[in-house]
Amino acid sequence: VSGYPFTLTIYDAEGNAYEETFESAPERVVTTTTSAAELMIALGLQDRIVGIITPDNAIPEEIADIFASFRDLGDKKTLSKEVIVAAEPDIVIGRVANFTEETSIDSYADLGILSYTQMTGNEKVSSQPETLIDDILNLGRIFGVEEVAQNYADELTTRLEAIRTEIAGANSDTPL
Repeated sequence: VSGYPFTLTIYDAEGNAYEETFESAPERVVTTTTSAAELMIALGLQDRIVGIITPDNAIPEEIADIFASFRDLGDKKTLSKEVIVAAEPDIVIGRVANFTEETSIDSYADLGILSYTQMTGNEKVSSQPETLIDDILNLGRIFGVEEVAQNYADELTTRLEAIRTEIAGANSDTPL
């Protein structure tokens, strides 16, 4: 368990590294991907979300009511930096593809807003399923809920290992 302040390396869509320094746990969050909002919920941090992007996938039934309570800022094609900034976030969390020239890490930093670009889906960094675990642990550290994040990461790691074992078993029975 670490305290504040701490610095975390995040990456843009081109794989360029940025250093974000967290002085304390952010209180106001805008998520620009459904998956980021789902991770916040899984970590018990839904009360910090002040705005989300319009979900473009079906929301799991067990969290649909939570999603319905969030302020929808718009869909990924029309969501603007002005709308995001008007929600007064301390941090914007999303996949690198959602950080465009207009909504770049630097453009938010210029306004005093932190960014966290999810490792998941950033092909310039890694395409491995473990990047989801990295995101969970990073968010746990950012929000000071490391123990909750570690437990969730351990649960998903166990599931991932079981899937890999099952696949390896299935492949060994397949005639060449």
